[in-house]
Parts: sequence; C-alpha cells; structure tokens
Amino acid sequence: MVDADAPSTEVVPDQPPRSRPIRRVALIGAAALAAVLLVVGILYGPTMWQVFQQRNTTISTPAQVAGLELDQSDDAKSTAEYIRDAIASSTSLSKSVGGVYAAPGDKSRSVMFVGGTAHLWKPTDVLNDVFKTITDDTGGVRNIRDIAPGSFGGVMRCGTTATQDGDMPVCGWADHGCVAVALFPGRSLDDAEKLMRDFRPVVQRRN
Repeated sequence: MVDADAPSTEVVPDQPPRSRPIRRVALIGAAALAAVLLVVGILYGPTMWQVFQQRNTTISTPAQVAGLELDQSDDAKSTAEYIRDAIASSTSLSKSVGGVYAAPGDKSRSVMFVGGTAHLWKPTDVLNDVFKTITDDTGGVRNIRDIAPGSFGGVMRCGTTATQDGDMPVCGWADHGCVAVALFPGRSLDDAEKLMRDFRPVVQRRN
C-alpha cells in the first residue's frame, strides 16, 4: 500500500536555461553583421582609403609652370575668374584658384588653368560635369580620351571643343581631393596632354 503522506519521488526533467536561445540569436546576429561589414569593406574599402589619402590637397598658381609665365594682366585675371565661376557652379569647392599662363612673348597660345579642392566621392563624374559646364555653349567636349594621371592618381582626360578658330583642346584631372581643368588654344591635342601632365606636379600638393 502506498502511503499518501509520503513525500513524492517523481523526477522532474531538467529545463534548458532560457539564456541559450538568446545567446544563439546574438551569435547569429553578430555573424550576419560581420558578413555585412566584410562585404562593405570589399566594395568600398579601397575607395575610402583613397579618400583618406587624398583629403589634404592644395592647388596653387605659381609664377611659372612648364616654361610658361603667369599673366598678371587684368584681362587674364578676368578670364580665369570667369572659368573659375563656371566650375564652381557645377561642383562645391572649398577653395579654388585660376590663372592664365603664356609663353614669353606669345599670348596667343596662353593656357587657361582653373582648379579647386573638395572632398570628391566620384572624381570621374565631377570631371565630366566640369567639362560639360565650361563648354556648354560650344557643344561640349568631344573625342575624350583617358591619359596617364601620374603619381597623384585619380582620372585625367583630354578632348576638344569647337571654337570660332577651330577645335581647342581641353584637359582636366580629378581625384578625391581636387579637380582641375585647362584650355589650350592654338595647340594640338598631343601638346595639350603633355602640358597637362607637366602642370599637375607643379600646381598640386598633398600634405
């Protein structure tokens, strides 16, 4: 006979700790976040590193560049200012400069140069917008081709735009820290490309 007053000997199965499901969810969430960060790093890591490297950039207009002299006349300053305003209308620049450079005794082949600094996420798009802005009245820049940007990197391109005196070469470069453009009246496209490569290491600096 079973004693009704005897203590119960029924065995209750162990219950799993409630913290286990929470911990499992946390681990899954952490793994998913790590996977997302890995993908973002692969896609945007190189660009972010370039932005960091190119952030401290300056553009100047020294007295001489590639054998050409900075024209200090009022007409030259007015021309540079006009082009600089055109560039400023297409992209937000923290600082911009401009100048007209002429060979001694020959102002007919003056180089009109304008550049500015900014944090640019998509340098190629910015350069394309600048090309469209400064040649909007002449049908834009045609026959565009990429040229070697040199040690500063980024993108450098040259093309031609129509003028009353014939096609005029237009060249420019852009990276994550600056954008610059130059007009080369009276010169061939090949000459313009060479001069643009000579200009960049003189007028651009990185701290």
